[in-house]
Amino acid sequence: MTLMTWNTRGNNPSAYMLNENAQGFGAPLRRLIPDFICLQEAGNGGWGGNVGPAIACGWNPAPSFAHYRQITNAVVGITQYNGYMVPWQANIGGHQRCNVVLLWNAIHGAHAAMPVNGWHDGNAAHRPVLWVTPGAGRRVACIHAPAGGNMVYINAAIGAVAAAAPGAGWIIAGDLNMIPGALAGMPGGTGTIHSNGMTQQLGGNLDYLLHNGAAPFVNCASAGAFVGNSDHLQVRFS
Repeated sequence: MTLMTWNTRGNNPSAYMLNENAQGFGAPLRRLIPDFICLQEAGNGGWGGNVGPAIACGWNPAPSFAHYRQITNAVVGITQYNGYMVPWQANIGGHQRCNVVLLWNAIHGAHAAMPVNGWHDGNAAHRPVLWVTPGAGRRVACIHAPAGGNMVYINAAIGAVAAAAPGAGWIIAGDLNMIPGALAGMPGGTGTIHSNGMTQQLGGNLDYLLHNGAAPFVNCASAGAFVGNSDHLQVRFS
């Protein structure tokens, strides 16, 4: 299993999301084609005809849109991905930059193979957490925590993702908006995997993952360059 997370700052940069030269990763992650891609601030353009109709849900409540959408056969680099998009706004008519997207390599199946669910804490200013549960392997969740850090939110998200998770465990990846050393009070057995370096332009290590059980990856690194409009470095795991 491999994974990538990136806060794209409102763009859908599918043309260079996995571009070796633009991202500037070293071995062994330079040519990674991730099984899962977690995007924060993914914007709402650039997916073309790959986005399906709205599907009602209770975990993206008003003033946001109360739905999610399927993404089918979106091409990232030269690889097809399926996934889910959560269109999100904090207020009616607000900016939709902060959409959350979770993709998986289409070789792992269509949407029936990756049942979706999510969680919201009831605060209109906070984004939902989105996850899929494969038929085998760990549950994978995408998170964009509130700006400035919020352990109440993060710990509640852990509880929601962990509930009825498969025996293989769970992963929560994304923009935590807190450095790993500031995390506190997490459930026992929760681990972190991070790149040990700056992932955000102001200097914070904000983009990484949480997991339970044994560490699911042995390699982790952040990109060698800021790409496009993003002020975050992409982070990869294998």
